Amino acid sequence: MLNEGVEIDIGIAFYNRCDDQGHLIVKSYTNPKNDRVRMSKSLVVEGKPTVYDDQPKQAMGKRAEVATCFYLNIDPEEYVNWDADGPDDGIDIRYDGWLIDTKGTLHKTGKYLIWPWSKRKFYHKRKMNTFVFGRQGNTKTSVQLLGWIEKDIFTEKHHVANGTWPPNIVKGTWYMGAGELNKMRYLCPKQPALF
Repeated sequence: MLNEGVEIDIGIAFYNRCDDQGHLIVKSYTNPKNDRVRMSKSLVVEGKPTVYDDQPKQAMGKRAEVATCFYLNIDPEEYVNWDADGPDDGIDIRYDGWLIDTKGTLHKTGKYLIWPWSKRKFYHKRKMNTFVFGRQGNTKTSVQLLGWIEKDIFTEKHHVANGTWPPNIVKGTWYMGAGELNKMRYLCPKQPALF
C-alpha cells in the first residue's frame, strides 16, 4: 500500500530559487576543477541519461529539501545547502540530530526511494542517518513528502532491482517502496518554528 504522504507548497519564490539552483548545479559539472566532475564520471550508467546534466531533476532535489524544511518548521535559507560547487557528504539538512538526505523524483506517481546502483560504492561513506522521500506534488510549486526511514533500517531492509522490477530502475539499485517508509508524522520537529 502506498503511503499517502504530505503535500507541501513551497511557494513560487522557493520554486524559482530551486530552479535557479538546478542550473547552477548543472553548470558546476562543466568546471574541470570541480570535485563534482571527477566524481560524476564514475557514476555514469551505460544507456541511461545522467542526472548531472538534468536541470529539472537537480531542481526537484532542491524542492524536496525545501519541502522537508517546511515540514520541520525550519528555515530553508538556513538549513538547505545552497552551495552548487561541490559534492556534499550525503547530508542535505542537519537539524536537531537528524542528518537528512532528501530524495526527490519528478514523477507524480513515483513510489520508490532509491539508492542508485552507480552510487553504491559511496553509500557507507555518506554521513546521513535518515532519508526523506518526496515527489512532484499536485501543483507546480508543491512537493508530496511520502515518508522517511533511518539509514540503518534502509541498509538492512532495502530490496535490489533486478532490471525488470521495479520498471525503469537500473539493475542493482537499492530501493524501498513508499508504503514501507515511516509516515511523515513520525518525523517530528522538536522545537517551534524558527521563521
